[in-house]
Amino acid sequence: MWHEGFGYPFRMNYIPDLDFYQHGVYLTIKYIPTHYRMWGEDMVLTQVRKPSIISVVSSSTSDSSTIAVTIFGTVSGYPDYEVINLNGKTTDGAKIFSSVERVVKNNSTVGRITVTANSGEETVTVLPVGDTTAGPLYRKVQLYPLPNQVFPIHVQYYKYPYALVNDGDVHDLGEDFNEAIILLATAKIKAEANLTESDRFMALWQDEMRSLKRTNCDKIDWFPTLKRPRQASSDALVAPNLLYRQAGSNFGPASRM
Repeated sequence: MWHEGFGYPFRMNYIPDLDFYQHGVYLTIKYIPTHYRMWGEDMVLTQVRKPSIISVVSSSTSDSSTIAVTIFGTVSGYPDYEVINLNGKTTDGAKIFSSVERVVKNNSTVGRITVTANSGEETVTVLPVGDTTAGPLYRKVQLYPLPNQVFPIHVQYYKYPYALVNDGDVHDLGEDFNEAIILLATAKIKAEANLTESDRFMALWQDEMRSLKRTNCDKIDWFPTLKRPRQASSDALVAPNLLYRQAGSNFGPASRM
């Protein structure tokens, strides 16, 4: 995670929860963030801002009352859950949730299941179509100090791809990974059938993965960082055809200040 809140690209430091609390920090301090920590994992796009009943609706009227959506969260200060059946229109639950952690459906659906709170003002989460019974997991982060102004924060992350379920499903890894997926699937199918060819396909898959790693992982794929004064050892190139002295006195060796 990085931002330009100081006027230059600044990469924030990750700090584990244990180290974070051992420093005796004040959680209400506001300034330009310098650190971040992981802050839980759930299926919620927008958390319930005030206690509310939960409503569910499908984008397709074909999803009948046989589809049950289960909401897990906190009710009256205790862990609780509620099962809400679809009926072709928006269906309200009865329990009042102060927070939501997990939402699942019991069967395949034709449409997307949208879960809302506070009379539809807040979209809690959206379950995708098909027989993916649970929605995607979202990992949250907390910044320290809390931001004292509004500015973009950039994140590099690993995306968890959707499962390939139907014959016509297309993966989202890109065409370069087609061969690797085919080879691994073939190796597993042959291994389950106790066929001797499984080892050969597994070896081909391993060769393909090494090739993909050289192409996609062994190259620098992030931006060059401009170092602050006293951090750089020489007036070296920070990017092709760019010297520190061209970037200005805020970057590079201290002698350029």
